Amino acid sequence: AVEIAARSAFDIILMDISMPVMDGRSATRAIRSSNGPCAQVPIIAVTANAMVAEQEAFLADGMNGVLTKPLTREGLVQVLAGHVPPTPAAADANRARSQHLDELAEAVGAEALQSLLNRFAAELDAFLQALDQGREPAAADTAADAHRIAGSAATFGLAELREGLIGLEQAALRQDAQGAQAAITRLCDVWAVEKPALGLS
Repeated sequence: AVEIAARSAFDIILMDISMPVMDGRSATRAIRSSNGPCAQVPIIAVTANAMVAEQEAFLADGMNGVLTKPLTREGLVQVLAGHVPPTPAAADANRARSQHLDELAEAVGAEALQSLLNRFAAELDAFLQALDQGREPAAADTAADAHRIAGSAATFGLAELREGLIGLEQAALRQDAQGAQAAITRLCDVWAVEKPALGLS
């Protein structure tokens, strides 16, 4: 891995800590001390050990963050969002969303907008949790709920989230279980990025 990082550029490196021959800390120090294309890229520690002293040691070795095992999709998406620059299209979408929310805040007031966003987040979280806990994804009621929540997403200027919900709605209407599951996975990934970006917990 150290040799590959010396030859090829990557956007981010996920570095396991406990490895034979050369552990993750040694590998990170080797990459950082090289003049290769990955000398400055974000390196994220992946470990089951999450003690504060150990995390501080990882950062001292030149790592930029820590992902603890078992890995979760949400944790991985948040790390990528925090360390990998958005594409120009994503940056444009973020600016459009921010402008849309600013206009809404002027129209209804910042406090009212926050209340509406909180309600939207709770509704979407409950919907995704129900799907994760066995709710039938390729069903008419799932399509109806996805359609309704997509309308709310559009109201807040959340275009990518709306597209994901519409994709789920269409797959559910076709009774396409595989397509619906793929849409749910995409939806979860998008929401894992959008939710903290909106300042929601």
